Amino acid sequence: MVKLTKTQLFILIIDILYLLIFGILFWKRGNVEFFVYVISIILLLVFVGLLHLKFNFSNFVLGGLSFVGLLHMIGGGVIVNGLIMYGHYLVLGIIRYDKIVHFFGIFFAVFLIYEMIKSKRVSKLVLSLILILSGIGIGTLHELLEYSLVVILPETGVGGYENTMGDILFNAIGAVVAVGWLNFRRKKI
Repeated sequence: MVKLTKTQLFILIIDILYLLIFGILFWKRGNVEFFVYVISIILLLVFVGLLHLKFNFSNFVLGGLSFVGLLHMIGGGVIVNGLIMYGHYLVLGIIRYDKIVHFFGIFFAVFLIYEMIKSKRVSKLVLSLILILSGIGIGTLHELLEYSLVVILPETGVGGYENTMGDILFNAIGAVVAVGWLNFRRKKI
C-alpha cells in the first residue's frame, strides 16, 4: 500500500480547498455547469487516488493534475472585466485561456498514462502512439461532458463547433508535446 508523502498530502489539501471554495462559489452563483465540473473533478480525484495506490504516481503528475483542476476552476470562477477567465485571450491575444487549460490537461494526462504503462515492453514508437492517442481520448471524454451539458442545460459558456475543434487541437498538441518531452528527456520511454 502506497503512503502519501508530505508533498502529496499538500497537493491533496490544495485540491480539497480549491474544490470546496469553487464549489461553494458556483453553488451560490447558481452556476450548474461549473458545479457539475466540481463534482467531475472530485470523481477524477478519487479515481486517480485509487490508481495511485497501484502505480504510485510522481509528484510531477499529481501536482500537474491538481494544477489543471485549479486552472479549470479559475477559468469558470474568476471574472475579469465582466468576463470569466475562459473568455479571455492570453497568449499574443490569439490563444484563449480555455486552450491553455486543454493543453496542460492532456499534457499531464499523458504523463499519468506513461507512469501506468512504462514498465511494459513495447517499442518507443508504439508507446509514443499509445500515449498520444490516449491523451486525445481523454480530451474527447472532456468534450463529451461539455456536449452533454450543452444538451441538458438551457445555457452554458461552452461555445460552438469552432470551440470544440480548437479544444481538440490543443488536446492533441498537449499530447504530442508531452510525448516529445518524454522522448527527449529519457533515452528510452
